[in-house]
Amino acid sequence: MRTSWLAILVTSGCVSSVNPDLGRFSCASADDCGGGWECHAQVDGGGRCFKAGTCQAVEVCNGVDDTCNGAIDEGFDLKTDSLNCGACGHPCGAGTACEASVCRESQCDDGVDNDSNGSMDCADDACLGRTCASDGGVCAFRALDGGFDGGDGPRCR
Repeated sequence: MRTSWLAILVTSGCVSSVNPDLGRFSCASADDCGGGWECHAQVDGGGRCFKAGTCQAVEVCNGVDDTCNGAIDEGFDLKTDSLNCGACGHPCGAGTACEASVCRESQCDDGVDNDSNGSMDCADDACLGRTCASDGGVCAFRALDGGFDGGDGPRCR
């Protein structure tokens, strides 16, 4: 099989120093790839040859290995990135923030159900411990003896 691979390379006019024993397109430097190819270091070690101009300098959150380093969308935290919450290209709306890959209420003093879960401001469990009023109150659970029945979640205190 190795003989036929080399024969194809030679007869097609493509002469390359890629070593088939290292795996297809493996490299240690650009010299291993041949003309028109670039060697890119891989996150798990070694290098791979890519056609020149194929790889980008900056990773984009898009499900593709733009930088050709063997990692997809590195540098993006889909658990906390409000521009890419849970998935690339899924932004959180106004008054919400990405927490555990879900857009949750973060503005707890505007009288709006920002995360559209049926609860707004301090009635939303996501607001627990956050500022809930212009007077600096904080969303907290009230004890039963404080007159709150505990059935609706946190309230401004």
